[in-house]
Amino acid sequence: MKWRRWRRVRQGVQVLAFALYLYLLFGALHTRAAFPLADLFFRLDPLAGLASMLAARAWLGRIALGLGTLALTLLVGRVWCGWLCPLGTLLEWVRFRGAATHRVSARWRAVKVVLLAAVVVAALLGNLTLLVVDPLALLTRTMTATILPALNYAFTAFGRLLYPLHLLRAPLLALEGLLRGPVMPIRQPVFRQYALLGLLFAGLLALNRLADRFWCRYLCPLGALLGLLSRFSLWRPTPGRTCNRCGQCVGACRLEAIDPAQGYQPIASECTVCLDCLAGCPQTGYGFGLHLRPAGHGAAPFDPSRRQLLVSAGATAVGVWLVRAGPPLSIAHPAKPTPATITAKATQLRRMLCIGRSSERDTAIIRKPLMKKVVQVGALRTPCSVRAL
Repeated sequence: MKWRRWRRVRQGVQVLAFALYLYLLFGALHTRAAFPLADLFFRLDPLAGLASMLAARAWLGRIALGLGTLALTLLVGRVWCGWLCPLGTLLEWVRFRGAATHRVSARWRAVKVVLLAAVVVAALLGNLTLLVVDPLALLTRTMTATILPALNYAFTAFGRLLYPLHLLRAPLLALEGLLRGPVMPIRQPVFRQYALLGLLFAGLLALNRLADRFWCRYLCPLGALLGLLSRFSLWRPTPGRTCNRCGQCVGACRLEAIDPAQGYQPIASECTVCLDCLAGCPQTGYGFGLHLRPAGHGAAPFDPSRRQLLVSAGATAVGVWLVRAGPPLSIAHPAKPTPATITAKATQLRRMLCIGRSSERDTAIIRKPLMKKVVQVGALRTPCSVRAL
């Protein structure tokens, strides 16, 4: 019962951490001046901090909080993945029946280490393009560019649909006043590549049909970094003397991180400290043990070979060179509106504001740039926002 209670504590921490992430995300989006903790999760992300420092060739104290995540990993393993990571929590909540029947070879776990090597090599060459595969960067870009705009458009369309009903006008106006600003943006920016990000994120969720938390098992470079350190963690789940090898822990582990061939010992680099194995043990034969030696003997069977790492590093270096040698990315400038466009927009604005004739103020509004300048950061461009009339 003790470990079942601790598993409930972990699940509660997951909910609180995910709610805090959403709160900070909305706060950063809808306030003119970002408050100090708006980037808290990124500051706790050791992969983002490591890559940024390597690319900048400097110590960046603001994102050095990731050292705390590394220290926690050296103590008890990949706690970040199983307790705090917003994307990992979301993927844990998205489950498909029968996912465990679709076996994926354990050799695919090497992909996340190869991606980690590519991110580090690109950062050493001064390029942060591949940091887009960082789980926090991927989730944040998807939320801001795809999910939140889609929710805003759906909320607006729902309100327009029901507003003609007189009985619902007062509740709709109250709900609009409550959500518009703190939750829904007053002016919705439009981001380029929103469809690509949406499809990519939907694909990550769909991969859970093949295996629970597919991203965490096979693709996450941050998980690979923490997995390398967790091999040296001091406290790790381990079978005790009362273990009768019933195999209940193997079925309870959603990441399939327990190897029966190794005496039902969890694979330290893959264990996310979810406590499912401890809570599912009927004999209380599982517990945490102090380990002063690194886990395992030599490389795991799914670790990438030296040749694979060299190929990854070489391909990354060639890719960075091609990006630098190619033509600079074009910067989109607002197109100068024609008189016909100005007249049409003024008419549209006149109808929206229920006024009789367009004024000079209307025309001045229409003449404002319709598209903000695209900012180029390294080899990446930030999403381009379009002003809404």
